Amino acid sequence: MIHVLYRLLAGENKRERPEWYSKHNCFSSLLANIGQGIDLRIFLNGGECDWLPDFVHTTRVNIPVISESFLLVYHEALLFPRWDWVYFCEDDYLHVPGALFKLQNCIEDVKPDLVSLYDHPDRYRDLPEHNYTQGKNDIFISRNHHWRTIPSTCMTFGASVKVLRENQDLFEKWTYVDFELFPRLLGFKEDRPNKYLMVGAIPSLATHCQTDYLAPCVEWSP
Repeated sequence: MIHVLYRLLAGENKRERPEWYSKHNCFSSLLANIGQGIDLRIFLNGGECDWLPDFVHTTRVNIPVISESFLLVYHEALLFPRWDWVYFCEDDYLHVPGALFKLQNCIEDVKPDLVSLYDHPDRYRDLPEHNYTQGKNDIFISRNHHWRTIPSTCMTFGASVKVLRENQDLFEKWTYVDFELFPRLLGFKEDRPNKYLMVGAIPSLATHCQTDYLAPCVEWSP
């Protein structure tokens, strides 16, 4: 079972966005991916969103307007069965059709511990502080997509509940500095053994909708 935990902020933050961006478009792209074996839960961070479908109101959890919303959702994720998966999703990510189906197949075929559907453009920039693998990556093939090892990602990602439980100390400490959290999870910083496999989709199956950080090689405009 994959549990999609969607954090929807009722307001809007100030970032440079593509002209086609809206939270409605992002949510609709995710909703189109919800199928058998996927549990969707909405965590509405303050206020109301009148465009949410009626059924969402039966599965949503209202939380106060706080910056620590990820940790609240993370603690909910720890309650799921150990071998289930959680896909944490922020409200400004756009997904391609079939993205979550391919995530399911990746979990079954590649057997990773953590997965990102977002092919972050920083992977292709001269940013050694964000690339602890020094350009060396393993490539995997699931039944319908390619995946590469990655040293870090953003806070929209998938993980097994087992990994979430085993690393509560790191999540509690580094949740809001993702480029510090994930390298520590993977053993690239400090003394924790490198025992987890994290892969990212190539080409990207989702993108952060910030103009300078759109995933490459995919036409995202509708």
